[in-house]
Amino acid sequence: MENTNEREATIQTMDVRIKPEDSMNVTSLVSFYDNVAETMGLDKDAVRYDCTKIDVARNIQDSIFKSWEKLGASDFDIGMTWCNSGPKTDDKLPRDTIRIDHGFLRNENGEPLPFDDLIKSNTERQKQRHYIEGIGFAVRVELKEIGCRFDPDKKQWYHADPEKAKEAQRLIDNQGGGHEQKIKSPDAPSDSPKHGEVSHIVTEIDRGM
Repeated sequence: MENTNEREATIQTMDVRIKPEDSMNVTSLVSFYDNVAETMGLDKDAVRYDCTKIDVARNIQDSIFKSWEKLGASDFDIGMTWCNSGPKTDDKLPRDTIRIDHGFLRNENGEPLPFDDLIKSNTERQKQRHYIEGIGFAVRVELKEIGCRFDPDKKQWYHADPEKAKEAQRLIDNQGGGHEQKIKSPDAPSDSPKHGEVSHIVTEIDRGM
């Protein structure tokens, strides 16, 4: 008989940082999962999701709950939707971070996407550096909280996510020690959140899983 602990130890997982807006103004869990897929460079119309194979940071859960509350959803509906079709909430995960297991992302036939390829593309994305102009010493704690790192050679802060770099630039600009809109990276496209009826929260569950 297979040892449960041994089986769990072999599960492949990957941590992915998402943009704060990916968990804001979402009308359903599917729309949130679609945002995750697009953050990973995937075509949301060509993938399916297994909601039992994703964990999210506490602030992501709170953000989604607030979105549904604004739409008029009751505490009962929110709780039931999260229990039935939502991810697990992991208080140990950093802000704006999700952890996905092999099998969360699947093709249209329900087969898991090759996880090694997903890890490779995510790693390459994390290696990108979008530099922020200005002196960020006064807001260094806030910069670290959103995932920025400091390059000692260039003596500049940077982030792998261009949207996070924009957020960091605003932090520096607003504290008076930086320059406006001088991020050394091309603008990344951003998708507007989907809007829908309150009923979508309860009735729209992950596709086919």
